[in-house]
Amino acid sequence: MSEETEKFEEISNETEVPANEADGAENLGSVNISDDVISVVVGMTLSEIKGICPSGSNFGNIAEMFSGKRNMGKGVKVEVDGESVSMDLHIIVEYGIKIPDVAWEAQEKVKEAVESITGLKVDKINIHVEGVSVVKEQKQEKKVEIEPVEDKEAADELADDLEELKEMDALPTED
Repeated sequence: MSEETEKFEEISNETEVPANEADGAENLGSVNISDDVISVVVGMTLSEIKGICPSGSNFGNIAEMFSGKRNMGKGVKVEVDGESVSMDLHIIVEYGIKIPDVAWEAQEKVKEAVESITGLKVDKINIHVEGVSVVKEQKQEKKVEIEPVEDKEAADELADDLEELKEMDALPTED
């Protein structure tokens, strides 16, 4: 092996997955899966779980924030040993979510996704809960209550004012 090839293999951090030789299929070569690919699979799976905040504990750099792109593998550390993989997942959960339940769901779904997509066996998934996110509730729409008016002239004037406000879209209409 040349020195350049050795450097590439050292840097690329890829895992060779055995080709499927079932049903007499011929082995035409090897399949290499980068650790970054596994991290993205994990990140995408975590993003689909209710109660886990996006990107785990790492919120990305300024370029990611302005480009609108985020690294789905952030907060994921992957270690591959032969045909098995171990992971450390750093996550932030939403306030009010039962942490053991969401951690268990993350382990189950990540294991299923990684094994089905990569063909590697998942040995261990360590969940590190690094924070709790408190999401403020949106303001509720204010309702305007109108009290009955005894004076007929004042009532007519208020009704006209109310109609004008509705026409200007200043007040929500009742359904």
